[in-house]
Amino acid sequence: MKNKNFLFVIALLVSTIAFGQNELKVGYRAPNINITDYILNTPIDKDFSNKLILLEFWATWCGPCLEEVPNLNILQKKFEFKKDFVFISITDEKPDKVLRTLKRIPFNSIVVSDQTGKTFKNFIGDKDGSYSIPATILIDTKGIVKWIGTPHDLNDSILEKFINNKELSGSDYPNIDEQSGPIFIKSGEEKITDIAYKMIYDEASMYSFTLLNGKKNEFSMNVNTLREQGLYFDLNKNLISIISNLSNISESQIILPENLKEQNYSLFYKNKNFNTEKESKQDVKMNLIKSLHLTENVILKKTDVYVFKVQNKNKLEEIINETEVKNGFNGTHFLFSNLGMDDAIKSIGLYYKVIVKNKTNLNGKYDFILKNNSLEDMKKDLEIYGLSLEKLTEDIEFYKYE
Repeated sequence: MKNKNFLFVIALLVSTIAFGQNELKVGYRAPNINITDYILNTPIDKDFSNKLILLEFWATWCGPCLEEVPNLNILQKKFEFKKDFVFISITDEKPDKVLRTLKRIPFNSIVVSDQTGKTFKNFIGDKDGSYSIPATILIDTKGIVKWIGTPHDLNDSILEKFINNKELSGSDYPNIDEQSGPIFIKSGEEKITDIAYKMIYDEASMYSFTLLNGKKNEFSMNVNTLREQGLYFDLNKNLISIISNLSNISESQIILPENLKEQNYSLFYKNKNFNTEKESKQDVKMNLIKSLHLTENVILKKTDVYVFKVQNKNKLEEIINETEVKNGFNGTHFLFSNLGMDDAIKSIGLYYKVIVKNKTNLNGKYDFILKNNSLEDMKKDLEIYGLSLEKLTEDIEFYKYE
């Protein structure tokens, strides 16, 4: 169904997703580990029965997962003397996609995939089909689950006890209650979800626009299904962010009255007679400006900009026949997966609060893993992909609202 993912997003607004609500528990027999593809560090002996197993669930788009890889590599090196102890990193993605990440992030573990999703479902899946990653499970030689947590919770002491079949104490287990997910909508705030559900299910409603005041320090989210369903939501976002997303320009190019800079809004738009996403976004913006009694003026200002260019196209690997787009970041890197240059550049501009222009003339989709601690370090990573980032001073359009 077209709206499956969208409905899942809306469901997040009215429910709590808790870590570890699947049926698997310490002391239970572990389900079978189903593997469809061996991708890296393939062992000669693929029979994992009667072996100690560290099973790590991860994905190429999961920032926290990749952030923990160096720690797992160190732990594996420390315990490599234990020949019947295997580290397995499992994803549910296609090998080609995984290999693109492995070119940049070294894994010492046995990297595998289960494209059926059975292993994810049986080990860490919740009843609604969702799951939390990264997740790590220790399984003993008899197939019994001895520990459930995340790579961040894992340490030498836990693994020493595990390989020596010693009992793990309460301090060795993560506090599951503290890892529960956020409640996005508090009781008494049903108005937002009422509007969202009405827009989805009310077939009589063909065109509508609603703008509500938002709140600071509350959960915010953008949902855009204009291409498939003509729906667009901005939940509890500041005005600069909303206009930036609708106009596809940097937040640095937007000038607002002082009294509106700190105001948050929740915006709901439905148009079943939409044409293109670009036209629909323009319609949303015009409704927004009208609702706030603003006028838009475009002015030119000379300012610093960062320009993306292609230096060596042969270094770029265009993604073909992949539909899933998943992106993330961690404390050190951006993780762009199957993303167009415009979208990647927009994310970088928002992160560094600078104006970034795309002069690559690239229309394809690509994977990028880029350092995010500074623009200078990111420039070095871009060279690996045959791209450059150049700082220039240009006349730039600024959008002023009064």
